[in-house]
Amino acid sequence: MGSVKCGIVVGDGATLELIRKTPLAKQYSGRLTSSSFRAPGDTLDGFGSGDNFLRGHGVQFVQGRLTSHMCGILEQVDRLLRVRPLHIRFAPATGDVVIGRVTDVAKGHWKLDISSRLSGNLHLSSVDLPGREQRRRTAMDEMNMRNLYGELIFSFLFTARTSMTAHDTEGQNDLISAEVQSSQLGASTVLHTRNLKYGCLSQGQLISITPALVKRVHQHFYRFPQVTGGTTVEFVLARNGLIFVGARAVVNAGNIAKDDTGCCSSALSRLLREYICRISNTVRVFALLSLSINPHIIWEMSEKSVDWGFEPKEILTSTFQKLVLTKYVEINYEGNNK
Repeated sequence: MGSVKCGIVVGDGATLELIRKTPLAKQYSGRLTSSSFRAPGDTLDGFGSGDNFLRGHGVQFVQGRLTSHMCGILEQVDRLLRVRPLHIRFAPATGDVVIGRVTDVAKGHWKLDISSRLSGNLHLSSVDLPGREQRRRTAMDEMNMRNLYGELIFSFLFTARTSMTAHDTEGQNDLISAEVQSSQLGASTVLHTRNLKYGCLSQGQLISITPALVKRVHQHFYRFPQVTGGTTVEFVLARNGLIFVGARAVVNAGNIAKDDTGCCSSALSRLLREYICRISNTVRVFALLSLSINPHIIWEMSEKSVDWGFEPKEILTSTFQKLVLTKYVEINYEGNNK
């Protein structure tokens, strides 16, 4: 793996000129220096406590001195001093598309891990019933909630040496795509799946990246045709930094066809699995280079990897990283000159 510069992983063949043209380098251009970067415990030299400076986010008084307690960039707005963190947790907003993992099934709602400070709540009234029935939810619907989405359950075995040991896992452990219905500061996030495009995700790869690399766009669901033709690949770009690449779900009477384990029962061909790995590794390269995730460019680079003769496992090499940087700069240069 290459060295790290300004939060960007540089391949062995990448040049500094290409790195300076990346979006993250432009964002911190002129500010990411030895005098502006602060680590936890660093004293803010030149800003005395007697100068009436206001303490902002990431700054506190320690033994009469202004000290940073966060890793980030020091910013000054008049008398306000703050440290802007390089990596922050996802803050949900109304209308954001998120991907979450079911962690608990409570009374009338599911709890989802959406990579935020607080978990997301998906109420039973906010999902479509089997067959897309339009009726009030009953007590029987609450009893059958795990037939829609289930959490991961641990089973335990009693042994002679230890009183209780985790042995195996049961349950569906479903992965769900949903939309933020409402979000309040200090309260949990309310989600909904009142659309056919939302629901259970299976038979694919889940990639976790920095949420800052995912911009709010008009469309977060894409279908990539295979380079060699055949079945399309589903690409879900979530605002919480989770990206799902997998086979397109089969919808039957308003619901995804699932077996008893909560996953689609149809098997994937070897060609389709390789294409899913090719797109997933391309996304990982973009995340390593701190490039914004653009689905159209991701698909174009995955096609280019076939033309350049790269196998799916060779996409993560430094040689392909350099080619991606060069092509990305060319695409942005051509777009700016139009």
